Amino acid sequence: MTDIRPAPKKSVALSGVVAGNTALCSVGRSGNDLHYRGYDILDVAGVCEFEEIAHLLVHGSLPTRTELANYKAKLKSLRGLPRAVLNTLEQLPAAAHPMDVMRSGVSALGCVLPEGHDHNSPGARDIASAGQPREKPCRSKAAASAPALPTPPNLTASGGKRHRIAWS
Repeated sequence: MTDIRPAPKKSVALSGVVAGNTALCSVGRSGNDLHYRGYDILDVAGVCEFEEIAHLLVHGSLPTRTELANYKAKLKSLRGLPRAVLNTLEQLPAAAHPMDVMRSGVSALGCVLPEGHDHNSPGARDIASAGQPREKPCRSKAAASAPALPTPPNLTASGGKRHRIAWS
């Protein structure tokens, strides 16, 4: 005899409840969708670079070619982590979960390079360096004592992350 069970019922207890308002994104406005500053993610995901979406989120509009080139240069100039943050990350166990390392690295970065009290920074520092605390746990245990691999200067932010992981 086959035991047939009904599919679990989808919870709708919070359906329609507004959790907060933001100009950055909207979720589920017309069903199963995600919009960044009015752009459907399905329309921009395949044609925009990471830096274009970052610019959209931070500055409110997709960049022109000149703005994109300038923004990429700005992000490249902000790459790297201060020595104090690296020292903090080096104290974490090699087996630490990557999300724990990321959280700890971002917390240390916020202490070493605090924002102004208005929390109205342009966001480039966060975008340029946020993925870097993950580098240490992404490397193999055999390479754990080797120095971190720097990002080649010609790579974009997302390309740099892929480069560091690929050469781990």
